[in-house]
Amino acid sequence: MNLVQDSRKLVRVRGPRDGILVLGRSDVEKANTLCLYSLGYAMGNLVEALRSSPTLESMVESSVLARDNVETFASQPLILPQSKEAAEAVTSTIMGWFEELLDHEEISPKNRLPKEKVLEFNEAISRFQTIISSELPRANIYYVTPKRAYDTTILIEAGERVLPRDSIDKLTLSKEKVLKDVREATKCLALSNHTAVGFHIYRAIEAIITDEYFPLLEVDLPKNRNLGNYIKILKEKNVNDKITGILDHIKDNYRNPISHPEEFWGQEQAEGAFGLAVSVISIMIQDLVKLKTASIP
Repeated sequence: MNLVQDSRKLVRVRGPRDGILVLGRSDVEKANTLCLYSLGYAMGNLVEALRSSPTLESMVESSVLARDNVETFASQPLILPQSKEAAEAVTSTIMGWFEELLDHEEISPKNRLPKEKVLEFNEAISRFQTIISSELPRANIYYVTPKRAYDTTILIEAGERVLPRDSIDKLTLSKEKVLKDVREATKCLALSNHTAVGFHIYRAIEAIITDEYFPLLEVDLPKNRNLGNYIKILKEKNVNDKITGILDHIKDNYRNPISHPEEFWGQEQAEGAFGLAVSVISIMIQDLVKLKTASIP
């Protein structure tokens, strides 16, 4: 039974590989949904091979293709447990039968499949088709709508790229806080968690003030910790009016209102506030570089 034995050595015919694509430090996983097309193609090949009294020889390639695509499908984070089980049942039924034939040297690759086996295989495929057609419409697969000119993958995977290149690297004590909150803010923006955008992006701004400006200006962290008091201190220390002016605008129109439990943002508010906050963060970093340079004897 050389053909069946050789099937163990066949190069694995794969569709999409590397099932799960985990984006950056996010807990959001991007599913390789192309595997659904490849699985459908492989199952279609299998159905075609089972028509018209198939031989063992005609079944090998389509069976191996189906097996490999089922493995790729099963590796996905898609919540389709019944479909995965049914798909695996198809290939395990067919490949399991091939394994049984390995001990029968008298069987020729030209032999036709017994009718009962053709019926058994077709029933397994039909069961899979019925289950996936029912389960797929209920799967948790969502389309993330684009936000302005931002790239969705960047918002979820590498939110710090909304800032000028290497900007965050110019920070010192606040770097990790700012990095984490900017990433969380961009992720919230991408996933339309509008109000949360503000909480994260304003925490990043406040971290820059308390961890970068205050030590540089030799200011102790005040007991009254809020953006209004921070701005007052920055003004007393003659920090750039352009910065304190924008911070005042953010405080009055965004930061203070969002503190109220009845305040909820829509997409337009989140995008506007985010853009303004990113702008002032960039300006603050540039200003800090100048201040640090001026303080060097």
